[in-house]
Amino acid sequence: MGFLIAHLITAAVTAAAVSEFFLLARVVRTRPRTDDRALLSVCLAAMAIFSLFAVFTFQAPNAPAFRVFFLISIAGLFLFYPATLDFAYRLSLRHRMPSRMRVLVYVPPLAFYLASLLGYNVPFGGYHYAPGLWWVFEPQIDPFWIISYAGYGLTVMGLTVLLLVRFYRRTWSIRERRQAVTVLTGIAVSTMLQWGEFLVLPRVLPWEVPSLTPILAVPWIVGMYVAVQRYNLLDLSPEQIVEEAFDSVTQGIVLIDTTGSVTYHNREAAAILGAPSLMDGALVATVPAIGRWVKNDRPAVRGLDQGDGAFQVVHRSRDGQVLILGRPVSDRFGDFLGYVAFLHRPPDDRALQCNYGLSEREIEVYRELLTGQTLKEIASRLGITERTVKAHVHSLYEKTGADNRTELVATAWSIDFRS
Repeated sequence: MGFLIAHLITAAVTAAAVSEFFLLARVVRTRPRTDDRALLSVCLAAMAIFSLFAVFTFQAPNAPAFRVFFLISIAGLFLFYPATLDFAYRLSLRHRMPSRMRVLVYVPPLAFYLASLLGYNVPFGGYHYAPGLWWVFEPQIDPFWIISYAGYGLTVMGLTVLLLVRFYRRTWSIRERRQAVTVLTGIAVSTMLQWGEFLVLPRVLPWEVPSLTPILAVPWIVGMYVAVQRYNLLDLSPEQIVEEAFDSVTQGIVLIDTTGSVTYHNREAAAILGAPSLMDGALVATVPAIGRWVKNDRPAVRGLDQGDGAFQVVHRSRDGQVLILGRPVSDRFGDFLGYVAFLHRPPDDRALQCNYGLSEREIEVYRELLTGQTLKEIASRLGITERTVKAHVHSLYEKTGADNRTELVATAWSIDFRS
């Protein structure tokens, strides 16, 4: 059983180290390469070195190899603590840590590492080789190193937690609060698990296993990954801000290039048309009228003002009718760039009744007008005379304040297309 547990632990440590390197690569590749992002890279690199070389340490074939891998591994551990505090300081206070404070933070780990090189068992004990397994943790009691190392580690992690709490309380941004919570939770959980290992596991497990410390750092890794990947920690570009701004708009927005292909669409546009993505021709396939319009009208709009070449399409989706209003756009030189289309959901019957006081029959005529049908076609569909349809249309003009059918259609979706 102990042999199986040891193998599982080694596999988990390896997976943790690999995930740290993947996260490190993403942080390093991200532009711009600011000092804050560089410091985050140092934190991740330190933890990755600690975890990866811990795997080599556990499987070292002899004592000299164990010694080398062990010293490399704890070098990452000793760097991880001050770098994490330094990063939390910058994140919370928005400026670099003062030089005197940096000396107090970074010098003790250097002293601990030099002591480890001289043969002292600084990180809470030593290791021995277990036959059939590999090198396993062996708690040892050395009051001086226990007090000094534990005091330093708990102080650093305590200050880190306090800085992240301050970061959470001082910011108004929901995004930054979520960043703080994910990082804070990861560090807090990892700290409790790591320091609890030395007091609990040796007294609980009936078999010998490698040290769990690298695995117990996984919550910190997960917290950082979520903060970077989901909440864009130190990685919020202008393009992302624009994209998220468009996604927050309750109106579908689609950008179409000169060939009719979609180059961008926001979340609402995909929801309106009932498609996960409108890229790669999906919009033209979903609404063929747009493809036909772009293909036929494109040569006519080159060099013209943006107001020319506008199009209007009423599309029947699976959830009902959709009004698509589009127009060509050009750059500051007047060169044609493509089209911007706005998608609108039609109002429900209750909204039409409340806003304009329409009757049920007037609403039926109104909705038929939105599909672009003629008065004769509407009369045939509703089973009434064309004169009655005209009367209803005249009433619609009076109640909505529209002067023509174009304004009447625009009024249904509460938009003035002329603007």
